[in-house]
Amino acid sequence: MKLGRIGGNSDRTDWGGVYTPSENVQKMKKIGNLENYVWRNNYAVNTPFYSISQPGISYGDNDSKIYISDGNIPRSNTKVKQYNLTTPGDPSTALDASKEVSVLGNNTASYLRTAFSYDGTRMYVSFYSGGSTIYVPPEQYNLSTAWDVSTAVPKVKRFYVGTQETNPFGLYIKPDGTKMYIIGTTGDDVNEYNLSTAYDVSTASYVQNFSISAQEVSPTGVEFKPDGTKMYIVGYTGDDINEYDLSTAWDVSTASYSQNFSVSAQETLPHSLRFKPDGTKMYVTGYTGDDVNEYNLSTAWDISTASYVQQFATGDTTQVSVAFCADGTKMYTGGLTNDYIKEFDLSTAWDISTASYVQNSGTLVSNPYDLQLLNDNQLYILEVTTDSIINYTLDTDKNIRTIDGIAQADDELSGGNYDLLGGLAISSDGTKFFVLDRDNKDRITEFTLPTPYELKGAVRTGNFLNIEPGTNESLPVAMHFSEDGSKIYIGGLDNTRAIYLYTLSTAWDVTTATLQKQRINLYSSPYTSSTKYDVNLTEAEFYGTGPISDVEGLAVSKDGTSILMAHNVHYTEFRLAAS
Repeated sequence: MKLGRIGGNSDRTDWGGVYTPSENVQKMKKIGNLENYVWRNNYAVNTPFYSISQPGISYGDNDSKIYISDGNIPRSNTKVKQYNLTTPGDPSTALDASKEVSVLGNNTASYLRTAFSYDGTRMYVSFYSGGSTIYVPPEQYNLSTAWDVSTAVPKVKRFYVGTQETNPFGLYIKPDGTKMYIIGTTGDDVNEYNLSTAYDVSTASYVQNFSISAQEVSPTGVEFKPDGTKMYIVGYTGDDINEYDLSTAWDVSTASYSQNFSVSAQETLPHSLRFKPDGTKMYVTGYTGDDVNEYNLSTAWDISTASYVQQFATGDTTQVSVAFCADGTKMYTGGLTNDYIKEFDLSTAWDISTASYVQNSGTLVSNPYDLQLLNDNQLYILEVTTDSIINYTLDTDKNIRTIDGIAQADDELSGGNYDLLGGLAISSDGTKFFVLDRDNKDRITEFTLPTPYELKGAVRTGNFLNIEPGTNESLPVAMHFSEDGSKIYIGGLDNTRAIYLYTLSTAWDVTTATLQKQRINLYSSPYTSSTKYDVNLTEAEFYGTGPISDVEGLAVSKDGTSILMAHNVHYTEFRLAAS
């Protein structure tokens, strides 16, 4: 879905043919009535569009390109594929451009949807992260070559660790960003990775592992001394910290067990640990106490000299992770109840008793089992639901509300009101952004973008459009805004099998949307509707066992004459009927 100005001259005489201004007026009236569209063609899979499940679809580059997003569950298929059209706006002329981009780091995703900026240099992706029941923020990709998806680079970096560990719990990144270590309860070992680009987890490659099962069979957290000569493991079985010496710094194959320190008096399900950079303090968190426990070490990095100091309750009933900024004046915690990161100020550095709540990140991932902050702007989160490490960049150091490249959630979005995004769109001037929820709210929510076309800093305006009541569509997953912002097309998975149209009296203002009385009924024969519906669209016509399945994706040509739908089994096109 390319969203920008329609283009052309003021009286629209350049619309795909030769029209007088009066004819164009009539054409615009016809476009505003969905009953004027007739079925044109069904496109079988691979002729030319490839066969996928839960496909999304959008036009781009003046309708000369079509993008199919694969929202299937298998991780290997999470991608956006590009097709070129020899005749703009005519899907029958589409050819495989042999250009695609894998997205979301092989995340388990469904209902993958895309939108593009007017100039084609940015792509926006929304998705449902498999198994999660939270608002997962849409993400931004930058294209170095406009409209060429093979040049898309994500703002958010990811790496899938499930090949080595299918139940990852703990994460550590070397301070210079060139190594990563993952621990989990499937392998009971520490997995070592090299990062070819420092701090970028998407460039990670597996090196080796080291078993710690002799000391801990349910390891949950890992930490290193900053010079790489010591490693520390925490786990559920021993309820203790295990210390190891590394004869070669950062090489886990050279690790040897040294000693342990019990934390069971404070936490019987310890999950994560972090140290002050000079090794004189240690912090352990877990979800028996749902707090952070602070310890002093009289001899730096020697856990046998640790003594308990105090604890701080985080307010999360399943507390699992903790991290600090470089100077110890900020603490960040994660839990499984809220699925977001909390930020605290410490008025006395490294003293958790002086912590005061500042803000939260909004929901980011489902089950943030561990986190780490490097250089005060590189945030790493381990998401166990997808066995992935996710790397965010903070636009403002230490500020968890300034994550670059995502439409961050607020309390309204984080409160269980949104858990399956069904589509997204951006205004032609790049100052408004829209998301469609198909599960709890069934509504379009509007954001403003402080920097045009950039998702960072997106603010929910409070404006929204309820898809229900009004339509019969209770599962909307397909949305398209016309390029002038005057129309919204909606489709979905409800048994109505229909396309609905809203007209906006003020462009891009969803509060001015009016539902039209007509719809395209996909259960009619032969796939056309000639019966009007009452103002509430409650009258069902032509119901039956039609061959057209759920409307998974929806795209409309910029002149409004072609409506292309993506289904699980094929693609369908409707055209504006000839006069």
